[in-house]
Amino acid sequence: MTFWGEFGQYIVERDRDHRWVVSLGGNAELFRSGMWDLNFETNVHLVVDPNNNITFNPRAFIWEEGIVLGLKNGSQVWNFGYLHRCKHDVDNLELLRTSKREEERALIYGSIFARWTKKAMRFKGWDVEPLAAVHVYVIVQDQRFPIYTRKLAPSVQSFQGALRGRITASKILSRVYRMGATVDIRITTLGPLEEASRFSSIERIQVNPACEIFWDFLGKAAALRVFLRYTYDPDNFIAPQPRKSSLMALGLRLLNIP
Repeated sequence: MTFWGEFGQYIVERDRDHRWVVSLGGNAELFRSGMWDLNFETNVHLVVDPNNNITFNPRAFIWEEGIVLGLKNGSQVWNFGYLHRCKHDVDNLELLRTSKREEERALIYGSIFARWTKKAMRFKGWDVEPLAAVHVYVIVQDQRFPIYTRKLAPSVQSFQGALRGRITASKILSRVYRMGATVDIRITTLGPLEEASRFSSIERIQVNPACEIFWDFLGKAAALRVFLRYTYDPDNFIAPQPRKSSLMALGLRLLNIP
């Protein structure tokens, strides 16, 4: 089993929908036989904005959980499975109280996927770990209020598929220190909003880039990571009127070392 949790604050670049970083996640192996195993993956992200009198207003939860079948072939691992994602609002009272706005956005977007990873490769003293994945969205719902916002693009309801590529490079400096960086890019295709014709044509291509630099303090069973992460989202999934987000977070992540 592996677990991680992180807490931090968006600095330098942020918007009115984001102020604090709060996330938890993990992976549990349920069964193993030879080269095959079956895993349960999950993570939950709490979106916290500054729009109350203590500047800590929980706005939404975004969940992800999935059943994943893995095939290990030497240094390579192939995964196949289903990931279910959903987003639900937590507290919109501040919006109503301060600006008389009633807003709601509930999302469900589940995908079947294939993912490839490879154990760390040595390159000029660095450990380099690649990841590639392809997703096909089979369940899509984007319910919004006010009603007129449901026809605004982009919309989860028009998601078709996605390609993701990630590479992490890290270097152990001593028994207790490690540094590294990650670049992560996801490209999503979107079709018409009508469910019956969602795969008939590509109406939009959405690119979500992210990068992170980190410094780890290593222990025997866990590591404490200080990270600086930048993300760009063409649709941050918060407001019913889709909004872009350019965010930079400084935080701490605790992760166990299996």
